[in-house]
Amino acid sequence: MTSAPARAIAVVALVLTCCGLAMAADNAPVWLRAHATFYGGADASD
Repeated sequence: MTSAPARAIAVVALVLTCCGLAMAADNAPVWLRAHATFYGGADASD
C-alpha cells in the first residue's frame, strides 16, 4: 500500500497533467449554451 502523502502527490500530478494536456490541445473545449430550470422553492423564484 502507498502512503497517503504519496497518493496525494500522485493525484495532484495526474490533475496537473490532464489540465496541461487540455490547455495544449489544438481544439480546445468551448462553452456550450445551457440554461437552468427552476420550479420554485428556496431559489427565490416566484
